Amino acid sequence: MRWMLNEFLHDDPAHHLLAFCLIWWIPLLLIPVAWWGTSRIWRHLKAPAKWALVIAFCSPVFLSAMQLKTDWYLAGYWAPLIVYPFAVVGYTCLISLLWSSFTRWFFRVVWATLLLPTAAAVYLSFSSWIMLLGMFAFPHNSDRLSPTVTWRTDWTSMSFTSDWVAYEIYTNPKWFPLLKHKALDDRCFTSEIVDGNPAFRISPDGKSVIVSCRQENGKLDEKSIRIQ
Repeated sequence: MRWMLNEFLHDDPAHHLLAFCLIWWIPLLLIPVAWWGTSRIWRHLKAPAKWALVIAFCSPVFLSAMQLKTDWYLAGYWAPLIVYPFAVVGYTCLISLLWSSFTRWFFRVVWATLLLPTAAAVYLSFSSWIMLLGMFAFPHNSDRLSPTVTWRTDWTSMSFTSDWVAYEIYTNPKWFPLLKHKALDDRCFTSEIVDGNPAFRISPDGKSVIVSCRQENGKLDEKSIRIQ
C-alpha cells in the first residue's frame, strides 16, 4: 500500500497512467463496503442525517454532469479526474438507499437494472479500456499565466500524422476559485510541434490572453482571447 501511495503522489508523467488507474480502482473497490455500510445505517438515521447523506452521494454525480455537459470544471490538476469515479460510487450508493427503502421484488428488479451503468464502469475500469482512457486524461503541457488564468496543450495531438496542436484556456472566477471555466478550446495549425508552440501570455491590460502559434514557414500567427 505504501508503494502504491508513493507512486500515486509522485509528480512524474511516467507515473500518470498508474495514478489514473488507482483513481478509478480504489473507489470502485470500495463500492461493496459503501453499499453494506449505507444499507446498515440508513434505517437508523433521522431525517436531517438522511438528507445529508443523499446530498453527499449526489454531489459527485452533479459535478460530473457539470463537467460533461458544460464548460465548467473543478479547479486543479487531479480534482476534475477524481470526481468521475466518486460519481460512480455516489450513484451506486443512491441505488443502495433505494434498495433498502423499497424491498418489494418489482422495485428490486428496477434497482438492479439501474446498476447496469455501475457494472459498465467497473468493467471498463478493470479492462484494457482504462489504459486507453488514461492516455487521453492528461495534458501534454500546462501552466498558470496568472492567479486566475491557466492553459493546457493536448498531448494526444502530438503524432507523426498531426499538423495541429490542441490547446485550452481556463479562467478561475474570483467569486469561487474551486471552479474553472473553459474560455477557449482551439487548435494551433502547425507542423512545428514542439514545446513552447503555441505560446501563451497575458496582454498588458490583463484582459486578454495572447496565443502565439508559429507556422512551418516561420510566420507567427497571434490570436487574442478576451477573458474579462
